[in-house]
Amino acid sequence: PEFESLVLRWDKIGAVAKWKGRVAELSAVSNTTSFSNDVLDEIQVMTTETTDTMDRWVGTPGMSAVCKCLESLKGLTVRKGVRVCGFQRPETCVDGKWGLELHPTADPFADREVVGGFDVVVVSDKSMASTRTLKLYGEPPPLESAG
Repeated sequence: PEFESLVLRWDKIGAVAKWKGRVAELSAVSNTTSFSNDVLDEIQVMTTETTDTMDRWVGTPGMSAVCKCLESLKGLTVRKGVRVCGFQRPETCVDGKWGLELHPTADPFADREVVGGFDVVVVSDKSMASTRTLKLYGEPPPLESAG
């Protein structure tokens, strides 16, 4: 309820808008994991429309608008210049809360830093689940560590 009222306030100032796109589950069946244009016609794509009526929101003009709104909240610290590269589940953390493994984006050789104490983690970046991170950073998608 608290987060919903926060999102509704952001809607009033134009920082978010209801997402009106289709909601579907997309799965592809192929003998290859590379989906370049020349193999797209060989892939069987199956979509399943969802029928739920849950409101979905998107930042406007982009998701950075949500970060800017969060940054303005009292008692909340926004860290920039880091990439979330993993998650630590609450049952594995001493404090029983979520932990984030962070990597500075400016220094590819720097050690990861773990910060914790999060009751909730909201993920809005599709790269968190993308296998593309394996090619870019040599690491599996961060959400894999969340279980």
